[in-house]
Amino acid sequence: MCISILRLDFLSALRYNSIVLFLLPVIFLLMVQLTVRYVKTGRKQLTKGQRIVVWSMAVILVLFGVIRNFPQFPLLRPPV
Repeated sequence: MCISILRLDFLSALRYNSIVLFLLPVIFLLMVQLTVRYVKTGRKQLTKGQRIVVWSMAVILVLFGVIRNFPQFPLLRPPV
């Protein structure tokens, strides 16, 4: 997926790992928020809302990783 993104082939990246591609903007915004707050205040800890977002993304990634291995969901598997 990363190589496909570097080649600007977003359709191929979507086929390899669609959930990560959809979560990339959320991860980017979270990193920007953390960086801005660290520069302004020097605080490194996540806020309660940010912790909820991080844990939610972790649960989504684990569930997607498990579900994509079931034979009932062939469209979620990466191309061979």
